[in-house]
Amino acid sequence: MTDRIEHLTAADYEECVTFLQYSFGDTLRFDEVLPAVYQPTDQWMHCNLAIRREGRIAAVVGAFPITWQVGERTLKMVGIGGVSVDPKYRRQGLMNKLMDRAVEWIGEEDYQLSYLGGQRQRYRYWGWERCGTELSMELSPRNIRHESDEPLPRITLEPAGDEMDDWEAMHNRQPIHCVRADFVNNIRWRRAETLVARSKQGEAVGYLVMHENENAVHELVCDDPLVGVAMMRKLVETHDKAFTVDVATASPSPLTEALGQIVETTTVDHAHNWQVFDWSNVLDALVDHQAKHRNLPSGEVVIAIEGQPHALRLSVDGDTGQCVSTDDPPALTLDACTMLRVLFGPTSPALVTAVPPEAALLEAWCPLPMGIPRLDWV
Repeated sequence: MTDRIEHLTAADYEECVTFLQYSFGDTLRFDEVLPAVYQPTDQWMHCNLAIRREGRIAAVVGAFPITWQVGERTLKMVGIGGVSVDPKYRRQGLMNKLMDRAVEWIGEEDYQLSYLGGQRQRYRYWGWERCGTELSMELSPRNIRHESDEPLPRITLEPAGDEMDDWEAMHNRQPIHCVRADFVNNIRWRRAETLVARSKQGEAVGYLVMHENENAVHELVCDDPLVGVAMMRKLVETHDKAFTVDVATASPSPLTEALGQIVETTTVDHAHNWQVFDWSNVLDALVDHQAKHRNLPSGEVVIAIEGQPHALRLSVDGDTGQCVSTDDPPALTLDACTMLRVLFGPTSPALVTAVPPEAALLEAWCPLPMGIPRLDWV
């Protein structure tokens, strides 16, 4: 059977979100799960590729644009989500057809990299690999009982109001972040609760986004790291139970350093599945960011990715990093999936493959920061 693949429109909105809830068996509608991307507009519904059977949606794959800001560099990303097939049409190749088309569409739109959740081996067929880094830091009432609050600023933590401009500005000052076209709906991810921290003068000095039933803080943003510690301390004291806080990309920051002084555990995990399409520009941005935020040893390493037309020279000189194409012989050649794990973690390169002496600097430079906040997941 020849199946026509179409981009959905605003007229398909209700059918699409109902279909997704049914296919995933979710208790929430998808416009409640991901309100930033499931909206009844042609612009957002166009991101959904679909196949119909008997006039009804039988399968959907979403491909949603994400703007990833890495320092001064802007990278064009696409998030794949909502991959679903009606149970009565499964095992007929519909997902394969839609994923094939999604990869073609990514190329047509010149996206530089892509993120998706889901089972690792399933999506490796299309070039995605499980890699990246995310920190999960847990703070409990027991930790607090042994720590003084003397150096911390006095704050209150209260339900958020409407002063979104202050929070969005704080969010956008982070060295790595996603530029949110709809900040309000992003922080409503899965009906999350947002709390704002206020100083004694009533000024908004930070915010956190959490799910109390999951004991999890999915976003913690502030300009002063001690405010971040005070926010977590206040949250744990108020609820008298442990909370974990997610930190995307595992990039060094004053906030993670401050939290690391008092939390019980810090866990490093993968950041789901990634694929890089524009290796040179993505690596140029991330190596330079790493050089500016960590004291990396200077030097250069030439790597090659199977199937790519040129090798890549990664270099660090003081606080500047760079990636350029080269025809020089590589010190390390790997397939794309293995190279993703070598460069972006979550483990060190030597735990992925044998690293030759000529590429030993990768052990000091990697993993490079690859990951996005949960509120930007699709």
